[in-house]
Amino acid sequence: MKEILKNYREAFAGAERTVRLNARMVMLGLLLFGVNEVCLKKMVSWNWIHFYFNDLLAGVVFMAYCNLVFLPDDPRGLGIRRGMVLIAAAGVFWEFITPLYLSRSVSDVHDLLAYCIGGFLCQIEHKRRGIV
Repeated sequence: MKEILKNYREAFAGAERTVRLNARMVMLGLLLFGVNEVCLKKMVSWNWIHFYFNDLLAGVVFMAYCNLVFLPDDPRGLGIRRGMVLIAAAGVFWEFITPLYLSRSVSDVHDLLAYCIGGFLCQIEHKRRGIV
């Protein structure tokens, strides 16, 4: 039994780091979203904070979440290339398809760019930590 547990731990040693990093990124992204909604938008008049900061955070949180969802496929996460294809496809859907059926939604290419930058930052952090 000890041998089986040892093999299991060795096989998923990289996944443990991936889970911790992605869980932290999701929590930090949600925390920063709350801080932005409650404090920053009231204190700062910079349009980027009001319109795009949450989109950047959405890209980070979405990518970290997807890295967790696809963990059984690859314990290291999605990787930069697959991750960027996924976030770009989701962003195109959110920005160009969603407004067709949701009247309060509008298309904004800058939102799409913010999603992609957030996802890219998430994946770069994986690479910086040697996970990808």
